[in-house]
Amino acid sequence: MTPKPRPPLKVLFLTRYPVEGASSRYRVHQYVPQLEALGVRCTVQSFMDEAMYRLSFTPGRTARKAWMTLQATVRRWRALLRWREYDLIYLQRELFPFGPPWVERWLRQRGATLLFDYDDALFIKKPSRYNPLATLLRSSSKTLDIFRLVDCVVAGNDWLRDRAIAEGGQAVTLEVAEDTQRIAMHAPHTNDRPVTVGWLGSKSTVKYLRLIEPVLQDLARAHPGLRFEIVGGGEFEMAGVPWVHTEWGLDAELEALRRFDIGLMPLPQEDWANGKSGGKARTYMAAGVVPVCQDIGYNRQLIRPGETGFLCTTATEWREALERLIADAALRQRVAEAARADVERRFSLAGQAAALRAVFDRVVNTTPAVVMGLSPTGLYAVRELGRAGVPVLGVSREWQPGCTSKHLSACIVEPDEARRLERLMAHFAADTPRAVLIPTSDQDIEFIARHADVLSQRFVFQPSYAQDLIQTLLTKERFYALCEAEGVAYPRLWRCLPGELAGLRDQIAYPCMVKPSRIHDVKNLMAGQKGWIAEDAAAFDRLGAQIPVPGIDANKLEAFFAQNQGSLFGFFDMFSGGNVRRLSIFALGIMPYITSSIILQVMTIAIPTLEKISKEGE
Repeated sequence: MTPKPRPPLKVLFLTRYPVEGASSRYRVHQYVPQLEALGVRCTVQSFMDEAMYRLSFTPGRTARKAWMTLQATVRRWRALLRWREYDLIYLQRELFPFGPPWVERWLRQRGATLLFDYDDALFIKKPSRYNPLATLLRSSSKTLDIFRLVDCVVAGNDWLRDRAIAEGGQAVTLEVAEDTQRIAMHAPHTNDRPVTVGWLGSKSTVKYLRLIEPVLQDLARAHPGLRFEIVGGGEFEMAGVPWVHTEWGLDAELEALRRFDIGLMPLPQEDWANGKSGGKARTYMAAGVVPVCQDIGYNRQLIRPGETGFLCTTATEWREALERLIADAALRQRVAEAARADVERRFSLAGQAAALRAVFDRVVNTTPAVVMGLSPTGLYAVRELGRAGVPVLGVSREWQPGCTSKHLSACIVEPDEARRLERLMAHFAADTPRAVLIPTSDQDIEFIARHADVLSQRFVFQPSYAQDLIQTLLTKERFYALCEAEGVAYPRLWRCLPGELAGLRDQIAYPCMVKPSRIHDVKNLMAGQKGWIAEDAAAFDRLGAQIPVPGIDANKLEAFFAQNQGSLFGFFDMFSGGNVRRLSIFALGIMPYITSSIILQVMTIAIPTLEKISKEGE
């Protein structure tokens, strides 16, 4: 029997730029044909159109930019009106380049599955040279908030991925593909024609050529026939270096790469540069142009120094690398061939599109969880599920601190039971994967028991609360009894008053945890811990000797014994191992009897009357 083909996955791609924008082109637009072939129905909507993108690199004209931003906002809202028609919404950068992530949060709370793609350190605020209004409206913290809101962050390199995870997000790395069918291999390198040193980019990043300006000026003086070309850098000028300027375009880029022999990628030594995902260097490599790049961040993963390119930090390193490449055409050819082969092997368009499709499948097929009750127990479940990449909905009868957990995708707080059931059922559509219900208290189990028939339409119950057990597991006592009957291990809980703790010494199983109920009375001993672990009975004794009786002023007691070190009190404290000085809980119960017996036996040696009494048995 022929397996039924799976329905196409419908994805709405919301990009920042049109195809002319490098980040949107490389992170989304180039994958669309490949994804369509893999069963993804792609809809792409760009915030900026071509005219707005060109205007964004023009100084001034603030009123015109504001008007075009308003128009772009309206277009974006129109695209979002039909968000329920899509299985995934893929955000290439933020939904809107201004304001807090209110819309992202609104979509997430209504069940939209969101992915956030970024390939730059957007959480580091850098001023815009061409648009001060954009700088004013931009918020670096917005990106950090989005990490925690979305189902998955798709990062351009591992450094960006790790930052998203550190902020509480779920993240994967998807390195940029290079279409080597579009980019032809460079003609064989030769010195029979002028060597071209080139740079490819935009007006906003051409300023980084200033970092190696003295090196380039020295090369221009030493090699009068050397050719220098900038693509996309506007009217950038450098004294002593005869730059040839080429306006960027898709076709113009390909033609320039055929002219380049050596490609430059200087960057500042700062965190912002760690966020760069090597797009420029990778393009050079794909075209058979030798990349000479800053030794920082992702460039170290991308380039094998001396084999597929060169990495430089100091001016001396830049000068030496460029001098070698200018003089040695055979070296350029070897590096160019190795670099092209590396790109074909590691960054093929088909391979990276398949990796992106796998990310989609993983996110869509992840079964969501509903944690009922956001007490400390529920909050622990939320945290562990969230760290595992499971989308979690929290449900509570009343507001609790757990309602603000960064691992929650949404939270329902509703005291009315009927209304709580209605909101819970409405949160998950009938055709979505059934979520797992995880109750964390007796009341939550009873809620499931009362509404099991309705809830089973949209949810599966946690295995330990399956349908045939749900009426049984109503109390902790019954739960313990059931575990015992089935031979399932569970933690035993012993409660006692301070004076009774010593009596438990030989009853409990080791290792065990000792947790004082009034932690503030012993906070100086806790060192931030919730309790102590006793590995054996001896360790249990040592711990008990450290816990003072509640209500005792330890400082005053310590001062008293310090003043009476040579007295009967000091003598008594010495034989108790310090229990009396601390008035520990082990100074109660049987311990005072044992201690007084030892002291009396010692005193019979020094006091004849006591010795006589002990011999008479009185």
